Amino acid sequence: MVEFLTSNFHFIVYSFEIIAALVGIILLPKYKNSFSKYFVYFLTYVVFVEVIGYTLAYYRNHELLIFIKNAGVSGSTWWYTIFWSIGSILFFMFYYHGVLKSQRNKAVIKGISAMFFVSAILYLIIYSSQVSRSFSPFLQITGACALLVCLVSYFTELLQSNLVLDFKRLLSFYISVAIFTWWLVITPLVFFEIYNTTDDWDYANLKRLIFLFTNVFMYTCFTIGLIVSKPKYD
Repeated sequence: MVEFLTSNFHFIVYSFEIIAALVGIILLPKYKNSFSKYFVYFLTYVVFVEVIGYTLAYYRNHELLIFIKNAGVSGSTWWYTIFWSIGSILFFMFYYHGVLKSQRNKAVIKGISAMFFVSAILYLIIYSSQVSRSFSPFLQITGACALLVCLVSYFTELLQSNLVLDFKRLLSFYISVAIFTWWLVITPLVFFEIYNTTDDWDYANLKRLIFLFTNVFMYTCFTIGLIVSKPKYD
């Protein structure tokens, strides 16, 4: 079972991502007048990032991609660093800025977004040679901290409002539970990256299983949320 899951990791994860994106696209008319429509756009963005990332990883020796290798960039790590580690965090900052009602919380989110963006750009400039070789613990941890501020602000507002009585109809609630769980589980793994080598297949497979189940959980939450939520509540 473990061998099946690890060997089919990408297929399983991509399937859940595509399902969530397709459900979002099908239900987009339902959310066309809601701020949540931007989340549907984000799900299609995720699929796009995965398609390009897969292409860069498995077709890196194709003649059309040789120019990238000649520039000193190989693999897909740099792509995921820019468009997932940084891009997804910036999107969620944008999302919570739109969802939150408190002007103070909005100002805090805006300030943190600016700091994260500037620090990410500086990191890419200073450590450009490392971006194509390995994922950044710095971006992972700072991104998790930025998201934590967003989530604390969101749940605090939710508990203080009447919407808490209808939380099952809030797409933002499903999104928040999903990404909180994902980042809470995944972020500590950056401290054990040294063990993620071919010399320790037990840890490598364990890490892959953790990523698999957290991704399946997250995109399942997204899909369920899109189906059962009512735009009028968001």
